[in-house]
Amino acid sequence: MNPKDDDSDDKIKGDGGEAEEGLEGDTAFKGTLLAGVLLVGVVGGFGAVGYIYKDQINAFLNQFSGFIEGNSSFVNLGFILCLNYL
Repeated sequence: MNPKDDDSDDKIKGDGGEAEEGLEGDTAFKGTLLAGVLLVGVVGGFGAVGYIYKDQINAFLNQFSGFIEGNSSFVNLGFILCLNYL
């Protein structure tokens, strides 16, 4: 019932422009590049912090494992209670 041709519907929907496809591809590339840089930055940051504070982390883990070994009955009880409530 509409006397207009089908090309006007495409313009309304925003479909089929090479400029739009190029813009979307450019945006996707920039997003992918940004995600990659952030991933490398986060992993590198954790690596750098781990390298700088390795002695403190090692001391904490040794102390924590000693606590676990010394209080094994308490830890086992807590583990059993957690399993029962899940």
